[in-house]
Amino acid sequence: MWPVKFGLIAVSGMMLLCLSCLMGLHDGYGGSFQAHAEVPAFPGAEGFGAFAAGGRGGAVLFVDNLNDAGPGSLRAAIEATGPRTVIFRVGGTIDLSSSLVVRSPYLTIAGQTAPGGGIALKRGTLRISTHDVIIRGLRVRPGDEQPGGTPPTRRDAMGLSADRPGQEVYNVIIDHCSLSWGVDETLATWTDQVRDVTVQWTIISESLYQSIHVDEGATEPAPHSMGAIFGRHAKRISFHHNLLAHNHDRNPLVSGVVGMEVMNNLVYNWKSGPARVSRDKNVVHWINNYFRLGPGYRGDISRRDTFRFSDTPHAESAYYLIGNVRHSVYADKPPVAEAEWNVVNGDTRPISGVPATPEQPRGRPGALLFTPSGVRVDTAVVARDRVLAHAGALHPQRDAVDRRIVRDVIDGEGSIIDRPEARMSPGDQRFDGDGYPILSRGIALADTDADGLPDAWEMARPYLNPHDAGDAQQDHDRDGYTNLEAYLHHFYPHLHRPSHRTGMQDP
Repeated sequence: MWPVKFGLIAVSGMMLLCLSCLMGLHDGYGGSFQAHAEVPAFPGAEGFGAFAAGGRGGAVLFVDNLNDAGPGSLRAAIEATGPRTVIFRVGGTIDLSSSLVVRSPYLTIAGQTAPGGGIALKRGTLRISTHDVIIRGLRVRPGDEQPGGTPPTRRDAMGLSADRPGQEVYNVIIDHCSLSWGVDETLATWTDQVRDVTVQWTIISESLYQSIHVDEGATEPAPHSMGAIFGRHAKRISFHHNLLAHNHDRNPLVSGVVGMEVMNNLVYNWKSGPARVSRDKNVVHWINNYFRLGPGYRGDISRRDTFRFSDTPHAESAYYLIGNVRHSVYADKPPVAEAEWNVVNGDTRPISGVPATPEQPRGRPGALLFTPSGVRVDTAVVARDRVLAHAGALHPQRDAVDRRIVRDVIDGEGSIIDRPEARMSPGDQRFDGDGYPILSRGIALADTDADGLPDAWEMARPYLNPHDAGDAQQDHDRDGYTNLEAYLHHFYPHLHRPSHRTGMQDP
Protein backbone atom coordinates (compact mmCIF):
# COMPACT_ATOMS: atom_id res chain seq x y z
CA MET A 1 0.00 0.00 0.00
CA TRP A 2 1.08 3.56 -0.64
CA PRO A 3 1.59 5.58 2.56
CA VAL A 4 -1.07 8.17 3.31
CA LYS A 5 1.57 10.90 3.70
CA PHE A 6 1.43 11.81 -0.01
CA GLY A 7 0.34 15.25 -1.14
CA LEU A 8 -1.52 15.31 -4.46
CA ILE A 9 -1.39 17.61 -7.44
CA ALA A 10 -3.73 16.61 -10.26
CA VAL A 11 -3.14 18.65 -13.39
CA SER A 12 -5.54 19.54 -16.13
CA GLY A 13 -5.29 19.67 -19.90
CA MET A 14 -3.39 22.45 -21.59
CA MET A 15 -1.47 23.57 -24.61
CA LEU A 16 1.40 25.95 -24.10
CA LEU A 17 2.83 28.70 -26.30
CA CYS A 18 -0.03 30.39 -28.15
CA LEU A 19 -2.20 27.29 -27.86
CA SER A 20 -5.09 26.40 -25.63
CA CYS A 21 -4.98 25.81 -21.91
CA LEU A 22 -7.75 24.15 -19.95
CA MET A 23 -8.07 25.21 -16.37
CA GLY A 24 -9.68 22.78 -13.97
CA LEU A 25 -8.98 19.47 -12.31
CA HIS A 26 -8.93 15.91 -13.62
CA ASP A 27 -7.94 12.55 -12.21
CA GLY A 28 -6.71 11.45 -15.63
CA TYR A 29 -7.73 10.61 -19.12
CA GLY A 30 -8.87 7.09 -19.93
CA GLY A 31 -9.47 5.90 -23.45
CA SER A 32 -8.19 4.24 -26.60
CA PHE A 33 -6.69 6.13 -29.49
CA GLN A 34 -7.08 5.08 -33.11
CA ALA A 35 -4.92 2.09 -33.97
CA HIS A 36 -3.34 0.85 -37.20
CA ALA A 37 -4.70 -2.05 -39.22
CA GLU A 38 -1.28 -3.71 -39.63
CA VAL A 39 0.02 -6.59 -37.50
CA PRO A 40 1.92 -5.17 -34.51
CA ALA A 41 5.36 -6.45 -33.59
CA PHE A 42 3.68 -8.54 -30.88
CA PRO A 43 0.38 -8.44 -28.98
CA GLY A 44 0.63 -5.43 -26.70
CA ALA A 45 3.09 -3.54 -28.90
CA GLU A 46 1.84 0.04 -29.01
CA GLY A 47 2.97 3.43 -30.17
CA PHE A 48 4.69 4.69 -33.29
CA GLY A 49 7.19 1.82 -33.28
CA ALA A 50 4.56 -0.88 -32.82
CA PHE A 51 4.82 -2.22 -36.35
CA ALA A 52 8.49 -3.14 -36.37
CA ALA A 53 8.80 -6.41 -38.28
CA GLY A 54 11.79 -7.67 -36.33
CA GLY A 55 13.10 -11.06 -37.40
CA ARG A 56 9.71 -12.49 -38.38
CA GLY A 57 10.08 -15.46 -40.71
CA GLY A 58 13.88 -15.40 -40.66
CA ALA A 59 16.69 -17.45 -39.18
CA VAL A 60 16.85 -18.48 -35.53
CA LEU A 61 20.22 -17.68 -33.97
CA PHE A 62 21.22 -18.98 -30.55
CA VAL A 63 23.34 -17.31 -27.90
CA ASP A 64 25.13 -20.22 -26.26
CA ASN A 65 27.79 -18.41 -24.24
CA LEU A 66 28.61 -15.17 -22.44
CA ASN A 67 31.63 -14.35 -24.58
CA ASP A 68 32.11 -10.82 -25.84
CA ALA A 69 32.47 -12.06 -29.43
CA GLY A 70 32.85 -15.17 -31.53
CA PRO A 71 30.56 -18.08 -32.45
CA GLY A 72 27.52 -18.40 -30.23
CA SER A 73 27.87 -14.88 -28.82
CA LEU A 74 25.29 -12.11 -28.77
CA ARG A 75 27.66 -9.91 -30.77
CA ALA A 76 27.83 -12.51 -33.55
CA ALA A 77 24.03 -12.67 -33.71
CA ILE A 78 23.68 -8.90 -33.80
CA GLU A 79 26.30 -8.55 -36.53
CA ALA A 80 24.69 -11.24 -38.72
CA THR A 81 22.56 -10.14 -41.67
CA GLY A 82 19.05 -10.90 -42.82
CA PRO A 83 15.89 -11.40 -40.77
CA ARG A 84 16.82 -13.18 -37.54
CA THR A 85 15.49 -13.92 -34.09
CA VAL A 86 17.97 -14.27 -31.23
CA ILE A 87 17.17 -16.94 -28.63
CA PHE A 88 19.25 -17.32 -25.46
CA ARG A 89 20.35 -20.73 -24.23
CA VAL A 90 22.40 -19.26 -21.39
CA GLY A 91 21.78 -16.77 -18.61
CA GLY A 92 24.25 -14.42 -16.96
CA THR A 93 26.12 -11.19 -17.61
CA ILE A 94 28.00 -10.44 -20.84
CA ASP A 95 31.06 -8.27 -20.17
CA LEU A 96 31.47 -6.15 -23.29
CA SER A 97 34.80 -4.87 -24.56
CA SER A 98 33.06 -2.36 -26.84
CA SER A 99 29.57 -1.26 -27.78
CA LEU A 100 27.13 -3.54 -29.56
CA VAL A 101 25.78 -1.83 -32.70
CA VAL A 102 22.79 -3.15 -34.66
CA ARG A 103 23.44 -2.17 -38.29
CA SER A 104 21.57 -4.90 -40.17
CA PRO A 105 17.75 -4.62 -40.06
CA TYR A 106 15.01 -7.14 -39.26
CA LEU A 107 16.21 -8.28 -35.86
CA THR A 108 14.38 -9.60 -32.81
CA ILE A 109 16.36 -10.00 -29.59
CA ALA A 110 14.27 -12.18 -27.27
CA GLY A 111 15.99 -11.62 -23.95
CA GLN A 112 13.00 -13.14 -22.17
CA THR A 113 14.12 -16.60 -23.37
CA ALA A 114 17.30 -16.61 -21.27
CA PRO A 115 17.33 -19.32 -18.58
CA GLY A 116 18.75 -18.99 -15.07
CA GLY A 117 18.79 -15.40 -13.86
CA GLY A 118 18.17 -13.86 -17.27
CA ILE A 119 20.61 -11.95 -19.46
CA ALA A 120 22.46 -8.67 -18.82
CA LEU A 121 25.11 -6.54 -20.53
CA LYS A 122 27.80 -4.58 -18.71
CA ARG A 123 30.56 -2.08 -19.62
CA GLY A 124 29.07 -1.21 -23.02
CA THR A 125 26.23 0.45 -24.91
CA LEU A 126 23.65 -1.25 -27.10
CA ARG A 127 23.06 1.06 -30.07
CA ILE A 128 20.44 0.65 -32.79
CA SER A 129 21.42 2.15 -36.14
CA THR A 130 18.94 0.55 -38.53
CA HIS A 131 15.25 -0.28 -38.92
CA ASP A 132 12.73 -2.95 -37.92
CA VAL A 133 14.23 -3.98 -34.62
CA ILE A 134 12.46 -5.55 -31.63
CA ILE A 135 14.34 -5.73 -28.32
CA ARG A 136 12.69 -7.36 -25.32
CA GLY A 137 13.78 -8.60 -21.93
CA LEU A 138 17.35 -7.26 -21.84
CA ARG A 139 19.20 -5.71 -18.93
CA VAL A 140 21.79 -3.16 -20.00
CA ARG A 141 23.88 -1.70 -17.19
CA PRO A 142 27.09 -0.17 -18.60
CA GLY A 143 28.53 1.32 -15.41
CA ASP A 144 31.74 3.30 -15.10
CA GLU A 145 34.44 0.69 -15.59
CA GLN A 146 36.95 1.59 -18.28
CA PRO A 147 37.56 -1.22 -20.80
CA GLY A 148 40.86 -1.06 -22.63
CA GLY A 149 41.98 1.92 -20.58
CA THR A 150 39.66 4.27 -22.50
CA PRO A 151 37.35 6.28 -20.24
CA PRO A 152 33.74 5.78 -21.42
CA THR A 153 32.89 9.39 -20.61
CA ARG A 154 29.80 9.59 -22.86
CA ARG A 155 28.46 6.06 -22.43
CA ASP A 156 24.70 5.43 -22.56
CA ALA A 157 23.02 2.14 -21.73
CA MET A 158 20.94 2.10 -24.92
CA GLY A 159 20.79 4.52 -27.82
CA LEU A 160 19.23 5.01 -31.23
CA SER A 161 21.28 6.95 -33.75
CA ALA A 162 22.46 6.81 -37.35
CA ASP A 163 26.15 6.05 -37.73
CA ARG A 164 26.55 7.18 -41.33
CA PRO A 165 25.11 9.96 -43.54
CA GLY A 166 21.73 9.19 -45.06
CA GLN A 167 21.01 6.26 -42.77
CA GLU A 168 17.55 6.11 -41.22
CA VAL A 169 16.60 4.55 -37.89
CA TYR A 170 12.92 3.64 -37.75
CA ASN A 171 10.38 0.98 -36.81
CA VAL A 172 12.03 0.16 -33.50
CA ILE A 173 10.35 -1.06 -30.32
CA ILE A 174 12.06 -1.53 -26.96
CA ASP A 175 9.89 -3.49 -24.56
CA HIS A 176 10.36 -4.77 -21.01
CA CYS A 177 14.03 -3.88 -20.75
CA SER A 178 15.97 -2.69 -17.70
CA LEU A 179 18.45 0.11 -18.28
CA SER A 180 20.68 1.45 -15.51
CA TRP A 181 23.99 3.10 -14.70
CA GLY A 182 24.47 5.21 -17.80
CA VAL A 183 27.37 7.65 -17.69
CA ASP A 184 25.82 10.17 -20.11
CA GLU A 185 22.13 9.38 -20.52
CA THR A 186 20.81 5.94 -19.73
CA LEU A 187 18.56 6.04 -22.83
CA ALA A 188 19.16 8.37 -25.77
CA THR A 189 17.99 9.12 -29.30
CA TRP A 190 20.05 11.87 -30.86
CA THR A 191 20.04 12.06 -34.63
CA ASP A 192 17.91 13.60 -37.36
CA GLN A 193 17.07 10.26 -38.93
CA VAL A 194 15.20 8.64 -36.02
CA ARG A 195 11.45 8.12 -36.42
CA ASP A 196 8.64 5.72 -35.53
CA VAL A 197 10.02 4.42 -32.25
CA THR A 198 8.38 3.00 -29.12
CA VAL A 199 9.91 2.56 -25.68
CA GLN A 200 7.44 0.79 -23.39
CA TRP A 201 7.35 -1.11 -20.09
CA THR A 202 11.02 -0.36 -19.45
CA ILE A 203 12.88 0.67 -16.28
CA ILE A 204 15.38 3.54 -16.65
CA SER A 205 17.15 3.99 -13.34
CA GLU A 206 20.17 5.11 -11.35
CA SER A 207 21.99 7.12 -13.99
CA LEU A 208 25.38 7.81 -12.42
CA TYR A 209 25.92 11.24 -10.85
CA GLN A 210 29.47 11.96 -9.59
CA SER A 211 31.02 9.59 -12.10
CA ILE A 212 33.31 9.95 -15.12
CA HIS A 213 31.06 11.93 -17.48
CA VAL A 214 32.89 14.79 -19.22
CA ASP A 215 30.73 17.51 -20.76
CA GLU A 216 31.33 18.47 -24.37
CA GLY A 217 34.24 20.89 -24.53
CA ALA A 218 35.37 20.13 -20.98
CA THR A 219 38.36 18.14 -19.79
CA GLU A 220 37.34 17.12 -16.27
CA PRO A 221 34.41 14.98 -15.06
CA ALA A 222 31.31 16.77 -13.83
CA PRO A 223 28.07 15.64 -12.15
CA HIS A 224 25.50 14.26 -14.56
CA SER A 225 22.91 11.45 -13.95
CA MET A 226 20.53 11.97 -16.86
CA GLY A 227 17.65 9.57 -17.42
CA ALA A 228 16.47 9.79 -21.02
CA ILE A 229 16.79 12.20 -23.92
CA PHE A 230 14.83 12.30 -27.18
CA GLY A 231 16.08 14.80 -29.61
CA ARG A 232 17.71 16.31 -32.62
CA HIS A 233 14.74 16.45 -34.97
CA ALA A 234 13.43 12.94 -34.39
CA LYS A 235 9.81 12.27 -35.33
CA ARG A 236 6.97 10.13 -33.98
CA ILE A 237 8.28 8.66 -30.75
CA SER A 238 6.08 6.94 -28.15
CA PHE A 239 7.35 6.68 -24.58
CA HIS A 240 4.78 4.95 -22.40
CA HIS A 241 4.39 2.77 -19.29
CA ASN A 242 8.02 3.22 -18.23
CA LEU A 243 9.57 3.70 -14.80
CA LEU A 244 12.23 6.40 -14.39
CA ALA A 245 13.81 6.38 -10.94
CA HIS A 246 16.81 7.96 -9.21
CA ASN A 247 17.87 10.10 -12.17
CA HIS A 248 19.05 13.63 -11.37
CA ASP A 249 17.47 15.15 -14.49
CA ARG A 250 15.91 14.45 -17.92
CA ASN A 251 12.97 12.31 -16.90
CA PRO A 252 12.78 12.64 -19.88
CA LEU A 253 14.18 15.61 -21.83
CA VAL A 254 12.48 16.26 -25.18
CA SER A 255 14.80 18.31 -27.36
CA GLY A 256 13.57 18.82 -30.89
CA VAL A 257 10.95 16.11 -31.49
CA VAL A 258 7.79 16.64 -33.52
CA GLY A 259 5.15 14.06 -32.63
CA MET A 260 6.32 12.84 -29.22
CA GLU A 261 4.00 10.93 -26.88
CA VAL A 262 4.95 10.80 -23.20
CA MET A 263 2.18 8.78 -21.60
CA ASN A 264 1.53 6.69 -18.50
CA ASN A 265 5.07 6.88 -17.16
CA LEU A 266 6.04 6.73 -13.48
CA VAL A 267 8.82 9.16 -12.49
CA TYR A 268 10.42 8.97 -9.04
CA ASN A 269 13.13 10.82 -7.12
CA TRP A 270 14.63 13.36 -9.45
CA LYS A 271 17.01 15.91 -7.98
CA SER A 272 16.68 19.01 -10.16
CA GLY A 273 14.86 18.03 -13.31
CA PRO A 274 11.58 16.16 -13.77
CA ALA A 275 10.04 16.32 -17.26
CA ARG A 276 11.89 18.89 -19.36
CA VAL A 277 11.78 20.37 -22.86
CA SER A 278 14.38 22.40 -24.72
CA ARG A 279 14.29 25.56 -26.81
CA ASP A 280 14.07 23.50 -30.02
CA LYS A 281 10.82 22.94 -31.87
CA ASN A 282 8.86 20.33 -29.93
CA VAL A 283 5.33 19.07 -30.41
CA VAL A 284 4.52 16.81 -27.47
CA HIS A 285 1.57 15.13 -25.77
CA TRP A 286 2.16 14.66 -22.01
CA ILE A 287 -0.73 12.46 -20.91
CA ASN A 288 -1.47 10.75 -17.57
CA ASN A 289 2.06 10.52 -16.20
CA TYR A 290 2.67 10.02 -12.48
CA PHE A 291 5.41 11.99 -10.71
CA ARG A 292 6.54 11.25 -7.19
CA LEU A 293 9.08 13.36 -5.33
CA GLY A 294 11.73 11.44 -3.45
CA PRO A 295 14.52 12.05 -0.94
CA GLY A 296 16.84 13.43 -3.62
CA TYR A 297 14.70 16.43 -4.54
CA ARG A 298 16.63 19.61 -3.78
CA GLY A 299 14.09 22.24 -4.84
CA ASP A 300 11.64 24.33 -2.90
CA ILE A 301 8.76 21.96 -2.22
CA SER A 302 6.33 24.89 -2.20
CA ARG A 303 6.99 25.49 -5.91
CA ARG A 304 5.74 22.06 -6.94
CA ASP A 305 7.32 22.26 -10.39
CA THR A 306 6.91 19.12 -12.46
CA PHE A 307 7.35 20.29 -16.06
CA ARG A 308 10.21 22.59 -17.01
CA PHE A 309 10.26 24.46 -20.30
CA SER A 310 13.03 26.44 -21.96
CA ASP A 311 13.31 30.13 -21.13
CA THR A 312 13.62 30.84 -24.87
CA PRO A 313 10.93 28.60 -26.40
CA HIS A 314 10.65 27.97 -30.12
CA ALA A 315 7.75 29.89 -31.63
CA GLU A 316 6.27 26.73 -33.17
CA SER A 317 6.53 24.50 -30.11
CA ALA A 318 3.32 23.12 -28.68
CA TYR A 319 2.55 20.98 -25.63
CA TYR A 320 -0.67 19.25 -24.70
CA LEU A 321 -0.90 18.16 -21.06
CA ILE A 322 -3.73 16.30 -19.40
CA GLY A 323 -4.22 13.94 -16.49
CA ASN A 324 -0.70 14.17 -15.03
CA VAL A 325 -0.47 13.56 -11.27
CA ARG A 326 2.19 14.41 -8.73
CA HIS A 327 2.62 13.09 -5.20
CA SER A 328 4.94 14.32 -2.50
CA VAL A 329 6.67 12.15 0.09
CA TYR A 330 6.56 14.91 2.65
CA ALA A 331 4.22 14.21 5.55
CA ASP A 332 3.91 17.88 6.54
CA LYS A 333 2.43 18.91 3.20
CA PRO A 334 -1.36 18.50 3.04
CA PRO A 335 -3.00 17.12 -0.11
CA VAL A 336 -3.52 19.92 -2.62
CA ALA A 337 -4.94 20.12 -6.10
CA GLU A 338 -3.91 22.89 -8.45
CA ALA A 339 -4.29 23.94 -12.06
CA GLU A 340 -1.66 22.88 -14.56
CA TRP A 341 0.09 26.25 -14.60
CA ASN A 342 1.20 25.76 -11.02
CA VAL A 343 3.36 22.77 -11.88
CA VAL A 344 4.92 24.30 -14.98
CA ASN A 345 8.19 25.88 -13.84
CA GLY A 346 6.91 26.68 -10.38
CA ASP A 347 3.85 28.18 -8.79
CA THR A 348 2.99 31.77 -9.75
CA ARG A 349 6.53 32.88 -10.61
CA PRO A 350 7.50 32.52 -14.27
CA ILE A 351 11.06 31.20 -14.58
CA SER A 352 10.84 30.54 -18.31
CA GLY A 353 9.35 32.03 -21.41
CA VAL A 354 6.08 30.28 -20.58
CA PRO A 355 4.42 32.44 -17.92
CA ALA A 356 2.68 30.48 -15.19
CA THR A 357 -0.34 32.76 -14.96
CA PRO A 358 -4.06 32.42 -15.59
CA GLU A 359 -3.82 35.27 -18.10
CA GLN A 360 -2.18 33.02 -20.71
CA PRO A 361 -4.38 32.98 -23.85
CA ARG A 362 -6.66 29.98 -24.01
CA GLY A 363 -8.24 28.31 -27.00
CA ARG A 364 -10.66 25.48 -27.51
CA PRO A 365 -10.32 22.61 -25.04
CA GLY A 366 -9.23 19.11 -25.79
CA ALA A 367 -7.54 19.54 -29.17
CA LEU A 368 -4.68 17.08 -29.67
CA LEU A 369 -1.70 18.43 -31.59
CA PHE A 370 -1.15 15.50 -33.95
CA THR A 371 -2.73 12.17 -34.82
CA PRO A 372 -1.83 9.84 -31.93
CA SER A 373 -0.33 6.42 -32.42
CA GLY A 374 -2.95 4.21 -30.80
CA VAL A 375 -1.62 3.65 -27.27
CA ARG A 376 -4.32 2.49 -24.86
CA VAL A 377 -4.27 5.04 -22.08
CA ASP A 378 -4.63 4.32 -18.36
CA THR A 379 -5.28 6.96 -15.75
CA ALA A 380 -2.08 8.07 -14.04
CA VAL A 381 -2.86 6.12 -10.86
CA VAL A 382 -3.66 2.90 -12.72
CA ALA A 383 -0.54 3.34 -14.85
CA ARG A 384 1.53 3.73 -11.69
CA ASP A 385 0.33 0.40 -10.35
CA ARG A 386 0.72 -1.43 -13.65
CA VAL A 387 4.23 -0.08 -14.20
CA LEU A 388 5.32 -1.15 -10.73
CA ALA A 389 3.93 -4.63 -11.36
CA HIS A 390 5.08 -5.22 -14.92
CA ALA A 391 7.88 -2.90 -16.10
CA GLY A 392 11.43 -4.02 -16.73
CA ALA A 393 13.10 -7.30 -17.62
CA LEU A 394 10.74 -9.69 -15.85
CA HIS A 395 12.02 -13.07 -17.00
CA PRO A 396 12.87 -15.40 -15.50
CA GLN A 397 12.39 -12.83 -12.70
CA ARG A 398 13.38 -9.27 -11.85
CA ASP A 399 16.99 -9.06 -10.73
CA ALA A 400 18.12 -7.58 -7.42
CA VAL A 401 18.59 -4.08 -8.88
CA ASP A 402 15.07 -3.84 -10.28
CA ARG A 403 13.55 -5.28 -7.11
CA ARG A 404 15.37 -2.61 -5.12
CA ILE A 405 14.21 0.16 -7.47
CA VAL A 406 10.57 -0.90 -7.28
CA ARG A 407 10.73 -1.17 -3.50
CA ASP A 408 12.27 2.32 -3.31
CA VAL A 409 9.37 3.79 -5.27
CA ILE A 410 6.78 2.12 -3.06
CA ASP A 411 8.52 3.05 0.21
CA GLY A 412 9.68 6.54 -0.81
CA GLU A 413 13.32 5.60 -0.20
CA GLY A 414 16.58 5.31 -2.13
CA SER A 415 19.07 7.74 -3.61
CA ILE A 416 20.80 8.97 -6.72
CA ILE A 417 24.12 7.14 -6.90
CA ASP A 418 27.66 7.80 -8.12
CA ARG A 419 28.75 4.24 -8.89
CA PRO A 420 27.06 0.85 -9.36
CA GLU A 421 28.28 -0.59 -6.05
CA ALA A 422 27.08 2.43 -4.04
CA ARG A 423 24.11 0.66 -2.47
CA MET A 424 25.66 -2.75 -1.89
CA SER A 425 25.68 -4.04 1.64
CA PRO A 426 28.97 -5.62 2.78
CA GLY A 427 28.91 -9.34 2.15
CA ASP A 428 25.73 -9.27 0.04
CA GLN A 429 26.07 -12.45 -2.01
CA ARG A 430 23.55 -11.30 -4.62
CA PHE A 431 26.12 -8.96 -6.20
CA ASP A 432 29.65 -9.23 -7.55
CA GLY A 433 32.41 -6.89 -6.40
CA ASP A 434 31.41 -4.25 -8.95
CA GLY A 435 27.81 -4.05 -7.77
CA TYR A 436 26.29 -6.13 -10.57
CA PRO A 437 23.68 -8.76 -9.73
CA ILE A 438 25.00 -12.29 -10.01
CA LEU A 439 22.78 -14.00 -12.58
CA SER A 440 22.89 -17.79 -12.80
CA ARG A 441 23.54 -19.43 -16.16
CA GLY A 442 20.62 -21.80 -15.86
CA ILE A 443 19.89 -24.77 -18.10
CA ALA A 444 18.47 -24.29 -21.56
CA LEU A 445 15.19 -26.01 -22.38
CA ALA A 446 15.55 -28.99 -24.71
CA ASP A 447 14.97 -28.07 -28.37
CA THR A 448 15.65 -31.13 -30.50
CA ASP A 449 15.06 -29.53 -33.90
CA ALA A 450 16.76 -26.22 -32.96
CA ASP A 451 13.86 -24.10 -34.20
CA GLY A 452 13.61 -21.91 -31.09
CA LEU A 453 10.58 -23.78 -29.74
CA PRO A 454 11.27 -25.95 -26.67
CA ASP A 455 10.33 -29.60 -27.05
CA ALA A 456 7.87 -29.37 -24.16
CA TRP A 457 6.08 -26.44 -25.83
CA GLU A 458 5.81 -28.35 -29.12
CA MET A 459 4.67 -31.62 -27.56
CA ALA A 460 1.84 -29.80 -25.78
CA ARG A 461 0.46 -28.57 -29.12
CA PRO A 462 -0.73 -31.08 -31.73
CA TYR A 463 0.11 -28.78 -34.65
CA LEU A 464 3.81 -28.69 -33.65
CA ASN A 465 6.48 -31.36 -33.94
CA PRO A 466 9.74 -31.27 -31.94
CA HIS A 467 11.44 -33.03 -34.87
CA ASP A 468 10.27 -30.59 -37.57
CA ALA A 469 12.20 -27.32 -37.61
CA GLY A 470 9.95 -25.89 -40.31
CA ASP A 471 6.85 -25.58 -38.15
CA ALA A 472 8.27 -22.69 -36.11
CA GLN A 473 7.88 -20.33 -39.07
CA GLN A 474 4.34 -21.41 -39.91
CA ASP A 475 1.26 -19.53 -38.69
CA HIS A 476 -1.08 -22.11 -37.21
CA ASP A 477 -3.96 -19.78 -36.36
CA ARG A 478 -3.36 -17.31 -39.22
CA ASP A 479 -3.18 -14.32 -36.93
CA GLY A 480 -0.16 -12.87 -38.69
CA TYR A 481 2.36 -14.21 -36.18
CA THR A 482 4.57 -17.26 -36.70
CA ASN A 483 4.40 -20.13 -34.24
CA LEU A 484 7.79 -19.02 -32.94
CA GLU A 485 6.47 -15.53 -32.30
CA ALA A 486 3.46 -16.96 -30.47
CA TYR A 487 5.87 -18.74 -28.12
CA LEU A 488 7.83 -15.53 -27.54
CA HIS A 489 4.60 -13.65 -26.78
CA HIS A 490 3.50 -15.97 -24.00
CA PHE A 491 6.08 -14.54 -21.60
CA TYR A 492 4.03 -11.35 -21.22
CA PRO A 493 0.39 -12.32 -20.65
CA HIS A 494 -0.43 -8.94 -19.08
CA LEU A 495 0.00 -7.32 -22.50
CA HIS A 496 -2.80 -9.47 -23.94
CA ARG A 497 -5.38 -8.08 -21.53
CA PRO A 498 -7.50 -4.96 -21.89
CA SER A 499 -6.14 -1.85 -20.25
CA HIS A 500 -7.25 -1.62 -16.62
CA ARG A 501 -9.63 1.17 -15.73
CA THR A 502 -9.64 0.89 -11.96
CA GLY A 503 -7.00 0.84 -9.27
CA MET A 504 -6.31 1.54 -5.65
CA GLN A 505 -7.61 4.87 -4.44
CA ASP A 506 -5.22 7.61 -3.45
CA PRO A 507 -5.55 9.38 -0.13
